[in-house]
Amino acid sequence: MEIVITFKLTHNAMKAKRKVLFDKLSAEIIPTPREISKECGFSLLFHDSTSEDVRDYLDTNELKFSKIYLRAVVEGERKYEENN
Repeated sequence: MEIVITFKLTHNAMKAKRKVLFDKLSAEIIPTPREISKECGFSLLFHDSTSEDVRDYLDTNELKFSKIYLRAVVEGERKYEENN
């Protein structure tokens, strides 16, 4: 399962991306899937992490985010489940 983090502002997404890359976490910046948010155009996709670990990381580093989603592929289609 993968974790997708959405943001209200592009600035917050870029700040989080820089911090995540600096700390060498398994994450990448992706276009925000329109089915989950129309706010900011960028989200972070975390690989091999739990939502609790990601939330703790974001809170510890004071990185502002909107929501956390679990992403899974079901029958070849990406499905998102809010995890706040």
